[in-house]
Amino acid sequence: MPPRRRTVRELLDAAKATRDRRVRIEAELAAAQLELQRREQAATRKKHLVQLAKTIPQVWSRIETRVAARQASAYSEAIQLLWDLCEIDTDIQSIPDFAHRLAKLKEMHARKQTFIEQLTAKGL
Repeated sequence: MPPRRRTVRELLDAAKATRDRRVRIEAELAAAQLELQRREQAATRKKHLVQLAKTIPQVWSRIETRVAARQASAYSEAIQLLWDLCEIDTDIQSIPDFAHRLAKLKEMHARKQTFIEQLTAKGL
């Protein structure tokens, strides 16, 4: 007896099921790749912070120098360094007087409105 012939509906349903399965597999693969990328970025960030934690006094100096430059790009670099120090203080190791030094920095440069606004925007 010859195999039963499938109807057009059965063929369309089978094609849709195959397409849905392929789309699901591609989405799962993309999600796995994103997760891997996120983990690699987190590991790279952690490594950067650990290295930075070894040079905290120099980082404070660099921050002061960058703020004193009174340039937007210098402010951005100083704020990124402050953010890094904040992250080190909360996640890796306590930085003595971090909050005090940050408050003092804000006080010393209170008239640099752009700098203070950027600090506030960053949540520092």
